[in-house]
Amino acid sequence: MTMALPASADEITVEWLREALPADLRPQRITGLDTQAIGYGEGFAGRLARIEVTTSDGDPFPPLIVKFAAAHEATRKLMADFGGYEHEVNFYNQLADRVDLPTPRSYFAEFDRETGTFLIILEDLAPAVVGDQVVGATREQAEFIVDELARHHARWWNSEELAEIEWLTPPEGFADQLLALYDRGMPTVREEWAPQRPELIDLVERTRSLLPTLLERLQPGVPPKPYTLLHGDMRLDNLFFPSDEGGEFTVIDWQGAALGPPATDLAYWLVLSLPIALRREHEEALLHRYHDGLMQHGVTDFSMRKIKAGYRDGTIQMVGGIPILAGSLDFSSDRGVALAEAAMDRMEAALHDRNAKRMLQALPWILRGMNVWNAVTAPVRGLRGRLAG
Repeated sequence: MTMALPASADEITVEWLREALPADLRPQRITGLDTQAIGYGEGFAGRLARIEVTTSDGDPFPPLIVKFAAAHEATRKLMADFGGYEHEVNFYNQLADRVDLPTPRSYFAEFDRETGTFLIILEDLAPAVVGDQVVGATREQAEFIVDELARHHARWWNSEELAEIEWLTPPEGFADQLLALYDRGMPTVREEWAPQRPELIDLVERTRSLLPTLLERLQPGVPPKPYTLLHGDMRLDNLFFPSDEGGEFTVIDWQGAALGPPATDLAYWLVLSLPIALRREHEEALLHRYHDGLMQHGVTDFSMRKIKAGYRDGTIQMVGGIPILAGSLDFSSDRGVALAEAAMDRMEAALHDRNAKRMLQALPWILRGMNVWNAVTAPVRGLRGRLAG
């Protein structure tokens, strides 16, 4: 690009759009545009706008969705510190056309490190409709996404190809940054939620002593096996489904794309997006369904015991993430309040179902044992890999 990257919809001009869009859209015929902000209070990590284009020849032009950095300063800082915007740009430029989960077409994606300006132009997914996390998933949706995750995770199981992509693995000091954000956000959590949810906030505080051990896995470089390509934010508000008028299933918001433990996406999906009663009734069957799906797609070294352990760890990481999100995201809109309440209710129920206090007492010893085992067996695993190669 020879022109500056727009920081908001108001800064997008006909000339800039002509230069940014790919040649197959014939962008030189664009003569005018109309922008409209959409999704206020729904996209925490960014702002969205729809662009309707007029052309010189009158032929139809696809409506465009443009995504910018969040207006909320703390959110922008969080995304900058952890590379969320850069991750999503890299994902659309390098991986979107290769993953098994369907993604929107990206017409343009760029991030300016110096200014923090972030812009992605995507296809408009209408008439497909986005899911509603507050309402929660149906059983059919729950099963469908579990099947999709199993297929996607199996495709990238212990992928050496992805292990060579540096931005998919934690940078130096990543774990320390997470702990600092936890500590910074905890006063906000106590002030806003402790009076209404004393048991949940007590569990959040208990996770603090576990986080260093959990985060030992977030050292720079490729994580311990098994790992796969995680979406990182697998919840209903990031999924589009066909409507009566048409459209296709599509997964959006890939800022959290990373290599990590397979069951992390599964925990995020089942705990945050399923109504409590539905999860309680079908959770065990859905965990087995995920395991069966992995086996059907060629994974042979991941037992149900490991799935349940990963699901447990993923749930605890979500709880430990509450102070990080509370201190950095803007939940002030009506939609934000409703999402936060639904997430808290569902996490609290999931922890209660697992007798979380007892689990948290035993977990440090389990995690330390696992980390020691990984350290001791790493040379053997490396030798096996070299011999196999």
